[in-house]
Order: sequence, then C-alpha cells, then structure tokens
Amino acid sequence: MAVLAALFSLAIWIQWQWPAPASASTLSDQLAKSAGQKWALLNVGNGKYVSAPDTGSGGDYAKLYANATSITASERFTLHTDDKGTQISLRAESNGLFVSADANNSQKLRAQGDHIGSWEGFELRYQGTDTSGASYALHSVSADAYIAAELGTYPDHEVLRARTTTPLGSWEKFRLVPVTDSSSHVGAAATTTRTGGPCRLRRPPPPPRSRS
Repeated sequence: MAVLAALFSLAIWIQWQWPAPASASTLSDQLAKSAGQKWALLNVGNGKYVSAPDTGSGGDYAKLYANATSITASERFTLHTDDKGTQISLRAESNGLFVSADANNSQKLRAQGDHIGSWEGFELRYQGTDTSGASYALHSVSADAYIAAELGTYPDHEVLRARTTTPLGSWEKFRLVPVTDSSSHVGAAATTTRTGGPCRLRRPPPPPRSRS
C-alpha cells in the first residue's frame, strides 16, 4: 500500500509539472483533485518564490512578494477550489489567512482574508509548458486583471499586484511547485524546511482582520 500511495503522489506531481490541458474543463478537474494540497509559487520573471511574511501593519500587513530563494512556511499556500474547480483561493501557511487582491491598496496581494469572498477568488490559467515545466497565470476575479510581480521601477519592488490585462509576460507567469515530504507525498508541510511532517498550521490563525 505504501508503494501504491507513493506512486499515486508521484503521478499527481508529474501531472502538475508537465500538464498539457486540452480544455478548461481538464484543468478544472486537475484543480479539484488538488484541493487542500500545499504548493509554492515560483515567479517565472525572476525565478523566486512568492512569500507572504506574517509581518507589517495596516495596508502593509502580509503583502505578497516574489523575493524568496527557498521554501519556508512563508512560501507555502494551501489550494482551495470551488465545487467545480474553476476558481481557486490560496491560504497562506504563515498566518492562516486567505490571499486577497486588496482593492483599497492598489490591488496588492495580501494574506489578510478571514473568509473567501470576491477579493480572494482567482482563476488559474494555463500558459504552456517549456523545459522547466508548466506555467500559469493568476487572474483576479474582483479586479478582472492578472497578477504581476512588480520587477521594474515600481516603488514596492517585487510586490504582487492584480493589474495586467494583456499581453502577459514572464512577470505574470508562475510555476506551481508541490511541497512534499521525504516520501514524495504531495501536500505534506508544516516545518520551516521543504521536508516535514503532518499537514497542520504551526499555530492557530489570528483573529479576523478588517479590510484596510
């Protein structure tokens, strides 16, 4: 049984690294099957992981940046989907809150939602596969724009914002990196390294925060 479980987890990992969805419904099926698993997001533009540090205050609290070179608790996100897998939400392991496109803060992404509302809804859109694997774009439902890592002269360097319409470049493309344990079980995470034990938060989520 252990061997079969390991092979099943490896198959899921391969499916996400080198998929070739024939249709939107195929991708929806993949998303639905991956709900509840933990992933890291790697920005194609600078090759860095998306981080949601549990730091800052007010509008600066828990902003997402594509600035990490390794995966820790701040770079882990649990994938949540609606009943058909057409829309996703991401819950940050660093503070237990959902990633929001903050309409009150230049559409910057922050891990600050205590529930899934329109700000926390995203569509994952397949952008093709190259020798490094598949890439995806995150489309914000509330902002009707794609998420970009600000890698240019924008003052808040490497912050993630919902601001791009078309065309999409490397700043708007992300790779889904499965967080695995030593037995290649997809979704296992909770320690500060890439390998770890059971899937649980390191501490209870903080009280709900108002949208500010």
